[in-house]
Amino acid sequence: MTVINHQDKVSILIPAYNKRFFKTALKSALSQTYQNLEIIVCDDSESGSIRKIVKKFKTDRLRYFKNEKNLGFSANFTKCFEMANGEYIKYLNDDDLLQKECVQLMVNMFHSGGPEIKLVFSKRAIIDDRGQKQTDNPMNASLSPTDTRINGAELADHVLKN
Repeated sequence: MTVINHQDKVSILIPAYNKRFFKTALKSALSQTYQNLEIIVCDDSESGSIRKIVKKFKTDRLRYFKNEKNLGFSANFTKCFEMANGEYIKYLNDDDLLQKECVQLMVNMFHSGGPEIKLVFSKRAIIDDRGQKQTDNPMNASLSPTDTRINGAELADHVLKN
């Protein structure tokens, strides 16, 4: 992979609620090859378990916010977004993980694609609670076998039909 050294800050947003896979998700964010990033955790849990996990990681790139009351999934996502300082946003659910080069590849795509590129996303692999990759389904099927540009209207049609 060709690494393009950009200075754009990327905010990885983790709306956290469930501690079960949170540590793995957080580690995957901290392990990114792209270095100019901040990781924002908005804790919507009722226990202190998310906070305890976050405190184990000593880095200035990690910002933690504990919600005073349970906001629910959508409002917690919004809060993460409001806390972000990056030029780009990467959402990461508390039970998902990122491949090490995910953010680097996405930033490279923004910069190599020109100003008409407004959204970059990647194929995802669904894993079960034992860490086993699940078979593809319409929600994670590849739109193209290679990196490609897709017209927004064509993408919307594809999503609505599948």
